Amino acid sequence: MDTQSHKGAGLHARPGFKYVMLALICLIYFTIYGFCGASISTLFTTIAPDLGWNEYQTSAVWGAIPLGLMFFTLISGMLLDKFSTKILMAVSVCVGAVAVFGRGITENFTAFYVFMFLTGLSQAISFPGNIKVITTWFEKKALFRANGLLLSSGHMGMLVGYNLTFPICDAVGGWHIMYRIVGGFILVVALLWLVLARDKRADEVVLNRELSADIEKISIRDNLKLILSTRDARLIFIAEFISVGCLQTFMGFAPTVMLDMDGATPRLAALIASMGSLGSMIGYAVLPAISDKVGRKKPFVWPAMIASAVLRTLAIQSGSFTAAGIALFFGAVMDGWAITGPRTMLQELPQIAGVRSGTAIGLLNTFSRAAAAFFPMLYAFLAGVMSSHKNGLSCLLALVVISAILMSMVTEHKIQKRT
Repeated sequence: MDTQSHKGAGLHARPGFKYVMLALICLIYFTIYGFCGASISTLFTTIAPDLGWNEYQTSAVWGAIPLGLMFFTLISGMLLDKFSTKILMAVSVCVGAVAVFGRGITENFTAFYVFMFLTGLSQAISFPGNIKVITTWFEKKALFRANGLLLSSGHMGMLVGYNLTFPICDAVGGWHIMYRIVGGFILVVALLWLVLARDKRADEVVLNRELSADIEKISIRDNLKLILSTRDARLIFIAEFISVGCLQTFMGFAPTVMLDMDGATPRLAALIASMGSLGSMIGYAVLPAISDKVGRKKPFVWPAMIASAVLRTLAIQSGSFTAAGIALFFGAVMDGWAITGPRTMLQELPQIAGVRSGTAIGLLNTFSRAAAAFFPMLYAFLAGVMSSHKNGLSCLLALVVISAILMSMVTEHKIQKRT
């Protein structure tokens, strides 16, 4: 059942406490998703030779994270709608600490794969947990920007990961030691969360009142049935399945693709790939505010999806580091609408709101991570058949057009213009 600890009630009753909660989930997202994801992507060019992996083993390791997400995110989302978000998120961050520390203590392929899978398990709880925090603590008019800031924090972590992973490894004595240190830091984050985070009851959630959501508790089965019977939710799930699957694959292998350019080095490729993280960080922070001002989301979301895919394709096909960096930056800026829009529109559906956001985001992540686990294998196959990393990745990005078409069919629940 949905419970709330009244310990510290005076603190979390303050209007500004929602920003404390946002800062906490941004820190979690920055570390476990942003930095740890970008660092492993950057280090594939070092770890794979060090441990003797072939291309398919490298693809399998990258796919282990979304595989863990796919198996557990729906279960996690349903649990978040029934039990304490604070406790479940604490478990998530502790699992993340073990998973990242584990990367630094093994050289065995199977063990490394298991630790990467555990990273996915951690994210399977924290991803819907992050959204549950936002829908619990923020009103409808602030959802888009809160989601944007959350996603921006992840890409800030990626920016740090792409640019500082090699210097950190050099400073501490290698990637093994770096991951042990990062794992310890994540454990500190878990303790910080336990000390500061608070839960809210469903009848205290402003979003539920704004959307006139039915907060009466129903079974997990009925929650799933209600969400899956909603047409717009189904369209968003399928669109996310394709777009995030393509994007996660691109993020994982962009540095590898950049190595095909003349004069490329692993560090230079990571630097250029980080331009995407910089662009996303800016896009997530700025673009939602523009949509809020206009009072619409959909007219921005589906064109941004197409623009993002086209610009990323131009980046990897350009053959020039300068052109690639510029295209990656502006393509990633579009994520401020292309990635934030679908999940925000899902949260705004009256059938979901705050009361079923955990289950809905769990379903969303199940679909998207199933694709993210499969697409790296498809990318490896296409790259092998075409004898070209960039052409294989370009074929995947073309599928994002389908997501854009589906999002153009979603009925938007409009918000009032800001004055």
